[in-house]
Amino acid sequence: MNTRVFMICGLLLAMEPEAVRPRSAFTMRNIAREKLQVEEAVLREEQAAAALDAATSPAVSPFLAARDDLHRGRGCGREHLFRLLDQAEGNVKLQGGLAKRADAVQRHEARIVRLKEELAQLGNATDDRDRIISQVSNRYGELLRAWHYPKVGQPYIRTGRL
Repeated sequence: MNTRVFMICGLLLAMEPEAVRPRSAFTMRNIAREKLQVEEAVLREEQAAAALDAATSPAVSPFLAARDDLHRGRGCGREHLFRLLDQAEGNVKLQGGLAKRADAVQRHEARIVRLKEELAQLGNATDDRDRIISQVSNRYGELLRAWHYPKVGQPYIRTGRL
């Protein structure tokens, strides 16, 4: 409704000065006639626009289609840009995760080096075990002899069960 009022006012202002009457001269019949003229002018404008589109469409359409193809082909679409942005954010997160894992690997490698050094300082556990079993076997033999246990040859403790 408001757009029609503005259109009527615009047409009235665009009319030649002799066609514009003083405000008091407008009657209901004049307003109806002016409204009808405005509607006819709008209709003629729409028809002219349709005719212009029909006349220029064959000449312009190939260029518009080529432009659209270029935009689609180069990825200039908004969706493509959002997809690229999401991929970039994912890559940043991935790099952050890889950096954290690289730090964890370095910590583990340093711990492995420390544990290897500690193991080297402790020596060979098999040698220590064999030495302890030998000492226990000797002490066991001494105890058996002290008790005058018969058939005491070379007493020993079997290592298979330990």
